[in-house]
Amino acid sequence: MTTTDTGATRTGPALAAMASIGAGVIHASAVGVHGEHGQAALAFALLAVFQVGWGVLVLARPGRWLYRAGVAGNGAAVAGWLLTRTTGIGFVDGLEAAEGPGLPDTLAALLAGVAVAGALAALVAPDRVRRLSGTAQAPAAAATALLVVVAMVATGGHG
Repeated sequence: MTTTDTGATRTGPALAAMASIGAGVIHASAVGVHGEHGQAALAFALLAVFQVGWGVLVLARPGRWLYRAGVAGNGAAVAGWLLTRTTGIGFVDGLEAAEGPGLPDTLAALLAGVAVAGALAALVAPDRVRRLSGTAQAPAAAATALLVVVAMVATGGHG
């Protein structure tokens, strides 16, 4: 983690990592729901691996190249969500038609947006990003976990 001498972690990267991991877990739960559409299931699986892996890497070994990758990957997830809600993604089987926003996909997009914002903050103003102590991280992690559980349960009702 990016830490100070007292063990506090930079807020932007830590929150970005938690949000990305949460979005990835939601996307992983969507794989089975989209199983009849192989391309969509594969897209969700790859996105889940990226988001969870990126978040873990940032927590373990943060760095500017990782922040850039997070902005790109999570930014693509947000852009993909916008496309699937407005026009559909014609070249991905199962995502061709636009759908109204649902709770799971909206929460995943929101978490991906938080990941982008945190990674951008770490890139643009690394010295201005506040420090977040280990005990202050617990509420953020708990809130993320709650959103993820709600989204995963709601994924089961996707039609």
